[in-house]
Amino acid sequence: MSKKIDWKSKLSSRKFWCALIALITAIMAAINFDPGTIERTVAVISSAAVLIAYILAEGMVDANRDQQIIAIDPNVLEGIKDYNLYNDPGPKGTP
Repeated sequence: MSKKIDWKSKLSSRKFWCALIALITAIMAAINFDPGTIERTVAVISSAAVLIAYILAEGMVDANRDQQIIAIDPNVLEGIKDYNLYNDPGPKGTP
């Protein structure tokens, strides 16, 4: 049974990014990289993780907002239209 990986969920997971940083840091330490290089690498990966998580979160919020708009009852929409028609102040300068 083959299961697809949910990359959107993975890339927005803090656990995933912490594990990735830990793996890369451990490899760099084993190869004897300069500590300053390791710190800069961690900073770059962390910044990328924040950016990716933000982009995915905003995409989910936008998609959810669109679904909520689509799910509005047509009767409610008609009520809103009727309310706006009867309560329209008209052009400026008219009583």
